[in-house]
Amino acid sequence: MQSLLPIYMYHQVAPESAPGYEPYLYVTPSELEKQVAQLTGWGLKLVTLAEAWEAIADGKGTGGMAVLTFDDLFHSFIKHALPVLEKHGAKATAFAIGNSLVGKEVKNVAGEPEPATLADMEKLEEAGIEIGSHGMSHEVMTSLSPAQLEEELAASRKTVEDITGREVKTLCYPRGIISPRVEAAAEKAGYACACSTLRGNMHTPEERFRLKRIRSHGGREGMKLWYTTTRFYEWMNRKRYGKTL
Repeated sequence: MQSLLPIYMYHQVAPESAPGYEPYLYVTPSELEKQVAQLTGWGLKLVTLAEAWEAIADGKGTGGMAVLTFDDLFHSFIKHALPVLEKHGAKATAFAIGNSLVGKEVKNVAGEPEPATLADMEKLEEAGIEIGSHGMSHEVMTSLSPAQLEEELAASRKTVEDITGREVKTLCYPRGIISPRVEAAAEKAGYACACSTLRGNMHTPEERFRLKRIRSHGGREGMKLWYTTTRFYEWMNRKRYGKTL
């Protein structure tokens, strides 16, 4: 059974003056504000990915739910995104890179992000933000050997759990690249579900390790945003990209 659940994909939230600002990967705080205000104004309840997946797994349905996900958790999220979410009482899921949390350099991330601190993590917990895993090194998981993949998934999960003191249930594949081998490894590592960059908003229990998302960017508001909350969005993407979505 398919469930309608819009899962929105963000990366960095920062003003246009931020170093390395890239419209494809960034939204400004004001753009995020407009999107959150419109989604909640239409009556959608913004929940964590774990909460939404639990509703799907329990057969309760996701009517009226939507999820905001933020890849590459850095201090900019706390500085620019968290105030917007708190203002609207919106929950979200932020995916942290393990190495970033322990002060190691991370490649292939947008701009020049500052690492999130322990104090940042405490703020997120207080605000009801779920922290998921985005891998340990941000390496594309399909390029890893079986042993490396197992370590990447296990180490990142343990790192986040050790810092937050909470069970990590959700995963986002670095750069959204997946394969059946990677999906099976994620399940074996104990995650409940995982996000890709496949496009759509309809999900089945069998697809829990390849959840589809909606790319968020500047200008996605009004009708352009509203249609992503409907089944028409899934139909359009299947027509455009094929049945393999």
